[in-house]
Amino acid sequence: MTKFIETNGIKLAYDESGVEDGKIIVLIHGLSSSKETMYLMRNSLLDKYKVYTIDCRGHGESDRMAYYTLEDLAEDVVSFTEDLQLKNATAIGYSMGSFIALRAGEISDVFEKLILIGTKGDGSSPAITNLLKANGLSVEKVSKEEYGRIMRENIFAPTTKNPENLKTMRPQGKELSIEDRVAEMRAVTHFDNMKEIDKVSAETMVISAEYDKIVPPERGLEVAEALNCRYELLKDAGHMMMVEKPKEIEDLIKDFIG
Repeated sequence: MTKFIETNGIKLAYDESGVEDGKIIVLIHGLSSSKETMYLMRNSLLDKYKVYTIDCRGHGESDRMAYYTLEDLAEDVVSFTEDLQLKNATAIGYSMGSFIALRAGEISDVFEKLILIGTKGDGSSPAITNLLKANGLSVEKVSKEEYGRIMRENIFAPTTKNPENLKTMRPQGKELSIEDRVAEMRAVTHFDNMKEIDKVSAETMVISAEYDKIVPPERGLEVAEALNCRYELLKDAGHMMMVEKPKEIEDLIKDFIG
């Protein structure tokens, strides 16, 4: 059941489930998504952990606004974790969520561990913007159907054919408006997490995918090398690695958290 909390000046939607006294995990979703898109991963962790899944500002059932930054998104996550007094937590971020988790680890020591899935250190070379441009489109001038088609053509490994878990990645809640999409795209284009990456104290693991066209694996490796942390490359997977390799990711998470 969705809960709400007033934190960092906004209303944030979240849910909690899992083992009451288990180690704590905060799941952070990707671009144009909602907390429900993390449920496939969440459900694989409920046997061992206490899991909190949030709707980032501008998404799902959380507050919408015309402008926000990645810094705002990271501060929301830190504030949420502090307000609920979640101790020794692990933040797991996917794509945009990984950018948020990394920045949260730079501005606060609230997280004991970070798991960054499909990550990069800054907003340069924005793949989605470039894919839209290649099709003569922009985030302001693309239909939901056309956006979906372009994404489907670029988010899987060549060997992936209609993964059965794909439906779990459909966002829920109020549909994103054009203004919502512009706001989120601005946030993930204008950020640089590499400037203060040396401030991260949390033990970190970076997971990339061999055929990721949205956040290429070399971008994740840059982050891992800057952090001198564990790096895992999933073979035969693309940006939708969570539905392409769910068991491999589950095993990596459980091994890393313990």
